Amino acid sequence: MKFGLKNKIILFATTLVVSIALALFSITYYKVKVSSKEASLTRLSNLLQRTILAVENSIYTLDIRELRSIISANLQHGDVDIILALDKEGRVLTNGLRGNDLRNKIPEHIPLITKLLSEKREISAEDDEYLWIAGPVILTDKVNLGYVIFGVDQDKFNLSLETSLRNQIIVLIPALILSVFAAFVFASKLTRPLNELSGVAELIGRGDFSKRFEYEGKDEIGGLSTSINRMADNLSKITVSRNEMQTLAERESLLKEQAELANKAKSNFLATMSHEIRTPLNGVLGMAQLLKNSQLNTDQQNKIEIILSSGQSLQEIINNVLDMSKIETGNLELEATIFNLRELALAVTAPFEVMGTAEAIEVIVNINVDQSTLLKGDRTRLNQIVLNLMSNAFKFTKEGEVRLSISQLETDDVDVVENAACTVKILVEDTGKGIAADRVATIFDPFTQEDTSITRKFGGSGLGLSIVKSLLDLWAGVYLLSVRRGREPNSNC
Repeated sequence: MKFGLKNKIILFATTLVVSIALALFSITYYKVKVSSKEASLTRLSNLLQRTILAVENSIYTLDIRELRSIISANLQHGDVDIILALDKEGRVLTNGLRGNDLRNKIPEHIPLITKLLSEKREISAEDDEYLWIAGPVILTDKVNLGYVIFGVDQDKFNLSLETSLRNQIIVLIPALILSVFAAFVFASKLTRPLNELSGVAELIGRGDFSKRFEYEGKDEIGGLSTSINRMADNLSKITVSRNEMQTLAERESLLKEQAELANKAKSNFLATMSHEIRTPLNGVLGMAQLLKNSQLNTDQQNKIEIILSSGQSLQEIINNVLDMSKIETGNLELEATIFNLRELALAVTAPFEVMGTAEAIEVIVNINVDQSTLLKGDRTRLNQIVLNLMSNAFKFTKEGEVRLSISQLETDDVDVVENAACTVKILVEDTGKGIAADRVATIFDPFTQEDTSITRKFGGSGLGLSIVKSLLDLWAGVYLLSVRRGREPNSNC
């Protein structure tokens, strides 16, 4: 069961009234049991002294009849329940009644008798039934004649206590009922707007921002309702913005999907066109090669060389475009053949060594792989990677050297590709003019050169490095570029 604020307020009011009642009961008990008893002892002490003076002569003369008459008169007042007159030895002379079972006996059942006989002064004591007070009867010359003992029934004090408590209960029960009713009314008035406010907050939590809570009071509940209404207004605006953002995100997703479809269509178109162009181009190159081998004069031979060179450049561009389109569409599959890495590297670098001799560029090849080591992978694509890197380095180097270093990494090397059976490191270095640092991040993009003048001056489609990077991605390889302006970059893959 939910113990809400309303029940807590009622419980608090009830607890407060009960606590006040207990406090009043405690005060009453103290007043009756302690304060009233002390006042009664004072009153009894005065009555005792007057009685002692009244019976002094009767005890002195041992006039028992007069003594009984005086004590009997005092008993009739009702203030004292028992009065005993004793001689100086502590023996009962009379109790104010004609029948006296204690005559000439010491009343040892009275708790103060021993102390009274020994100390001979006014003393008081009590037991479960009576409150006792006694004093000696002394002549003016300090001669002890006897004693007078008063006994007051404890029920008189208890009756007074019960009467006081009963009167308080009569007053407190209506007060308790009234306080509980007042607490119920107050709690209902307090919790009703809070419950309504809670309902509005719950609707807001569910996404319904149209509900508002109207409260005319200027208290804390009014401030809380104003804050919740303001929060609902803000959330409503935010939700509208969120819906707009969601619509925009869906639109961007649609545009992205359309762009991807257009890019895929472009790649398919390029692949198709590359195939369509390459077929007649192979025919042109084949016929040009046949013409070159026939009987031609010098002028004709030069023109055939130009046709072959231009056709081979065009064929290289078409092959690169075809490879790039296959990579973008995911249609390029890596083969798995066994080959000798040393033989592949030497075959790739052989043409560059011949060209380097003609152009005074030193081509250095360092292959740190055992002659008998065989690798299993796509030999054609690895050949393409090394060829593209060497071509790129040779193209931009006018003097100096182009260096190719190939090594197999140990298993504990930091550059080892995880879960790979073998990791080969290919490093191409040259002494060319280098690449500007702000262009390093873009030269791996398709159809991109360092600047537009390179295409005019050196030619090329800007696909070589992009193809290298894409092939390495298929192999889970890493392409690193170390650039120093004024010098061609180190290509490390």
